[in-house]
Amino acid sequence: MRGAWLVAEWANHWYVAERFYAVHLDPSDPGDPTYSDIARLLGSGNEALVTGVVLLVVAAGLVAAARLLRRTRPAR
Repeated sequence: MRGAWLVAEWANHWYVAERFYAVHLDPSDPGDPTYSDIARLLGSGNEALVTGVVLLVVAAGLVAAARLLRRTRPAR
């Protein structure tokens, strides 16, 4: 659940950065503070994405291991 939540959090950060911040950028001014706002938002979103994907992979690995163990256990 936490992994899925974090992936959704990343999607939300990306959407907000793209829809609300990017429209206010002034491409002719590299010192525009909006660039740092987008970078901060996407940085935290990317951290959430990596953590979420790792948690989902770990959960999938645990499910696969449990199924394998259940299959190899002798019947009673």
